[in-house]
Amino acid sequence: TIVLCRELGLSVVAEGVETASELDWLKINHCDLVQGFGICRPMPVHELYGWLEITHAGSQER
Repeated sequence: TIVLCRELGLSVVAEGVETASELDWLKINHCDLVQGFGICRPMPVHELYGWLEITHAGSQER
């Protein structure tokens, strides 16, 4: 599916990512976006900004 979308010039969004191994596979295979409990559980909006700061800071170090 990822290759087909790439060939058609589409972005790929994987939904329902729940494990680190799923996320790793999607990264290796160049999936554009992911969402699911493996990324983060639903949270109130007032907690979102802190989560984004922590997550963004961690991605800067990689």
